[in-house]
Amino acid sequence: MAAVTELRTEIVPRNDWRRAHIATLVAIDATLIVIAEVLAYLGRFATDVTDNIFLRYGLISAGLLVVWLLVAAASGAYESRHFGTGPGEYKRVLAGTARTFGLVAIVSYAFSFTSPVDSSPPRSSSD
Repeated sequence: MAAVTELRTEIVPRNDWRRAHIATLVAIDATLIVIAEVLAYLGRFATDVTDNIFLRYGLISAGLLVVWLLVAAASGAYESRHFGTGPGEYKRVLAGTARTFGLVAIVSYAFSFTSPVDSSPPRSSSD
């Protein structure tokens, strides 16, 4: 007989603690990602903020947030059967993060996205 692989889906009842725990993890991850994105934005554009840059990087940051959370979920970071398993739990989170940045690198390279560079003229060394 041929071996049959069955897709196991986990249904979490509404009043179960795991549902609240997953929602809390997603909220904490989203909050930390937004904080990191805001700090990176302010660190780069603190003195040169224009509406165009804010809108462009705001949309990119929102997209990155969604992609990051979806890839983390696809990597098993929010599966309740892995809660409290130790290194395996962290491995899934780090794998999701690595996949996200790999995806960002591939998309950036494929569409020739460049990082913003300082447009100020170079300083001369003879002052």
